[in-house]
Amino acid sequence: MSIAVSALIKPSRWLFRLVRAMVAIAVVAVWLLLVFPGTDDMPAYGGWILSTLSCAALVACCWYWERKQHTKQILISAKGEIRLMLPGGDDHLTGDEENNLWTLLPASTLWPHLLILHLRDGSGHRQVLVILRDSVSSEAFQALLVAGRWLAGNTSRASTSHMGQN
Repeated sequence: MSIAVSALIKPSRWLFRLVRAMVAIAVVAVWLLLVFPGTDDMPAYGGWILSTLSCAALVACCWYWERKQHTKQILISAKGEIRLMLPGGDDHLTGDEENNLWTLLPASTLWPHLLILHLRDGSGHRQVLVILRDSVSSEAFQALLVAGRWLAGNTSRASTSHMGQN
């Protein structure tokens, strides 16, 4: 069985909903702190200013995070080489245009319903891919899970054997 896989990874709708829900909860929490302050140390206008700035920062962070999400294509060869690209072009997601090879880092999470791939290229750039089941087809998700587990197993053996030689 080959671990070679090519998948188009779309931003997850479920992850967008979770981020928006967390921002909404944080905005409500800031508003509740404003309405029911614990102390009278702060003047009334200070609480309004602080809560407005906090809410604006939360919404701006959510907006920025959503704008940074793009559809990506991941290619894993039978030898375990990982390439990342923006779909339909030569736009590689790295400064190293020559080979565009990425390494799976040990911090990656490979669960049956969630993949968090921590990747690093040869020049040190890092990329984190969060892949939920709604980001790819079910066949592609399963293939990425198998390839990721194979890569994680071979990476850990390679680093262990390298450490043993020193």
